[in-house]
Amino acid sequence: KTRHALGDPCPGVSDLDAEERAPVKDAEVSRLRNRIAELEQELKEARLDGYRAYMRNKMRERRKLKKEQE
Repeated sequence: KTRHALGDPCPGVSDLDAEERAPVKDAEVSRLRNRIAELEQELKEARLDGYRAYMRNKMRERRKLKKEQE
């Protein structure tokens, strides 16, 4: 019996070979999940930085307008 699972190197690999590779796949999945979590955290921080910059500029414009009105 052969497996046609995603990620198998070729369709002719037997189930036994796939079972032997399982720990390697688990480690890879774990590593990728950790990387995804890191990237999601970076994205959150970048969004926060962007929002802070946006608010700073908004307040700066507001102060400039107030000075012009006085």
